[in-house]
Amino acid sequence: MTNNFLPFIDDENLENAVSHVFSSFTNSVSEVDIHKNTLDPFSAFIESAFAEISFDDWVAKEKQRQAQKTFQNAIGEFHQIVLGNCYGWKDLGQGGGLDVCSDKRKILAEIKNKHNTMNSGSAVEVYNKITAMLSLPVYKDYIGFCVKIIPKSKRGIPVREYAPSDSKTKTKCPSNPRILETDGKQFYALVTGEENAIEMLFDVLPKVIESSSGKKFSDIEQKKFKTIFEIVF
Repeated sequence: MTNNFLPFIDDENLENAVSHVFSSFTNSVSEVDIHKNTLDPFSAFIESAFAEISFDDWVAKEKQRQAQKTFQNAIGEFHQIVLGNCYGWKDLGQGGGLDVCSDKRKILAEIKNKHNTMNSGSAVEVYNKITAMLSLPVYKDYIGFCVKIIPKSKRGIPVREYAPSDSKTKTKCPSNPRILETDGKQFYALVTGEENAIEMLFDVLPKVIESSSGKKFSDIEQKKFKTIFEIVF
C-alpha cells in the first residue's frame, strides 16, 4: 500500500476512481447518438451562428451535452469508489443494495452526487432501499445514510434523520433514528476521521489527474477551481 496522495486511501484506488470517470465520459461521448432524442434544427442552426462554430463543432458540443448525465453519474461513482476504498470501508458495487459499508463502524450509505439529482420519488426510493437493507438480519445493528455530496448551500446538511416526503401518498416517510442524511463534507469526515477530508481530496486531485492522464493544471487554474469548492463548502 502506498499513500503519497492521501493518508486514508491507497494511491492505486484513488487513481482508479479518477480513471473510472475519464473512461466513462470518453465512452459516453463516443457512443452518443445525437438523433436518439429528437433535435430542434432551428435551435441547432441559430446556436451554431450565435456561438460562431461549424456544424461539426456543434455536433461535438451536442454530444458532450447529451453525455453530461452519464458524466454526472460517473462523478457519483467516483465518490462511491473513493469512500468505499477508504481504510475500514468497502464499495458494495452494482447490485449491492446500497453503495458503501463499514462492518466495523456498522454503517451503510447510499451516495448521491448533488442534492438536486433527487426528486421526491427518488428520495423515497433511497429511503426504501435503506429500510430494506436495515431489515436484513446481518444489518440489524447498522445505521443507514443518504449522502448528498454537494449540498444545496454552504450551510451543508448536518447529520439528521432522513424522512423525505412521498408525493404519491402526500405524507412524509416515518422517522427512524437509524436512517440518516448528511452532506459530503460531513460524511467524508465521518469515514476518514479527518475533519477536512473532502478538501484534502479536492486539493490532491491535480496530482492524481496528472498521474492518471498526464493532464497538468497551472497554479492559476487550480486556484480558480478552488474558488468553486470554497463557494460550495
